[in-house]
Amino acid sequence: MTGFLAGLECTRCSDYYPGDTARAVCDCGSTLLVRYDLASVRKAVTPGDQLHIEVIPLRKGKIFKMKGEIKVDGNVVSSAEFLAGLAEKSKVQ
Repeated sequence: MTGFLAGLECTRCSDYYPGDTARAVCDCGSTLLVRYDLASVRKAVTPGDQLHIEVIPLRKGKIFKMKGEIKVDGNVVSSAEFLAGLAEKSKVQ
């Protein structure tokens, strides 16, 4: 395994290649997805840890784009970018 790279997986036939394989496409000609060893990347969060959640708006409008981070002891343990839309209250019920 190279760093946190676990391997490469074909989007069409699901063939899997080890992380130390240098290739751009699968034998079937389709694109490959990168798979990471996320257990090695993430710091374990244990009971009793205090989580600090921060959400930062990246784009405002009818559809908001935001970035969120969860930190434990100042270290990022999880992050994501996501979209959220606004709707009138009467249409949500």
